[in-house]
Amino acid sequence: MNNDTNSDVILISYYEGAYGPTIRIDIQSNQSLSRLMRIFLDLSQLRMQEFAISTMASANLTNFDSFILCTARNNKLASNRVHLIQKSSHNLTVYWYNTTDGWRDCADLLDGLIINQEPGHQYLTDEDTDNILIEVAFREKRINP
Repeated sequence: MNNDTNSDVILISYYEGAYGPTIRIDIQSNQSLSRLMRIFLDLSQLRMQEFAISTMASANLTNFDSFILCTARNNKLASNRVHLIQKSSHNLTVYWYNTTDGWRDCADLLDGLIINQEPGHQYLTDEDTDNILIEVAFREKRINP
């Protein structure tokens, strides 16, 4: 998708940030934020086991090719939640695992952004325990990482 100024476009960037490898999910509209929240809720309620967010028509990925959200079937996957897999020199895939409770917690964090209706962001992973920091930015100025 070429129109990065469209408010329904979800920009998802992978880059080396201040706290290490980072994925920033840049959302400008209530509709797009609600859509992501619904995906988290569906994963938390086991309506689906995984979702390739990179297949969404409104998603525009930078510096990686695929972003797959998965419900962890065991605590080992949930304890090391984010994995970057390089399938070839030109194909990077990120898998993000979470428990059903973890997906529910992520949805609750997004709900706070919807309620406030102000520009802001939420970190959905932890820089101390996860190997990739995932941040959702809502109505913040778009950046080029």
